[in-house]
This record gives sequence, C-alpha cells and structure tokens, in this order.
Amino acid sequence: DAMQDKIKYLNELEEKLAKVTNERDQALADNKLLREQVDDLTTRLQRSETEKQALKDRVLQLEEELKEARAEIARLNKLVDELTQQNSSLTQQLHAANCDVNA
Repeated sequence: DAMQDKIKYLNELEEKLAKVTNERDQALADNKLLREQVDDLTTRLQRSETEKQALKDRVLQLEEELKEARAEIARLNKLVDELTQQNSSLTQQLHAANCDVNA
C-alpha cells in the first residue's frame, strides 16, 4: 500500500514535471518569437531613421535650390526693371526725335 502511494506520488510528480516542462518550452518559444519581433522592429526603426535622415538631407537640398531660384528670380526682376527703364528712355528719345522731325 505504501509502495502504491509512492508510485502514485511519483506519477503525480512526473505529470507536474511534464506540465512545467511544457510551460517552460512554451515560454522559451514565446521568448524567441518576441526576440524576433524586437529584432524586426529594431531593424525597421533603424531603416526609418536612415530614411528620415535622407529626407532631411533632401529638404536641405531643396531649400538651397529654392534659395538659388529666388536669387535668380530677383536677378531677372532687376534685369527686367533695367530693360524697362532703358525702353522708357528710348521711347522718350524716339518721341523727342519725332517731335524734332515734325517741327
């Protein structure tokens, strides 16, 4: 009778050990999966940081191009003003010459 109690107790211990082993194996599998997810997210974060820096660099480049374009527009506007003044002066000279011819 005592022997059967010991066998029963050992069987219960084996069942508990099997349960704990299964839980441990599941926890290890879950841990591995979580590590893989963390690694994936870390890789994605690093890629995003690289892309973010590339976009910042592109914005700086575009800002420089915009600055240059504005300077060119200002130069062209100045040239237009100068040509307009020359045109006005030439028109006045032509008008004066016509008046002289007609007089």
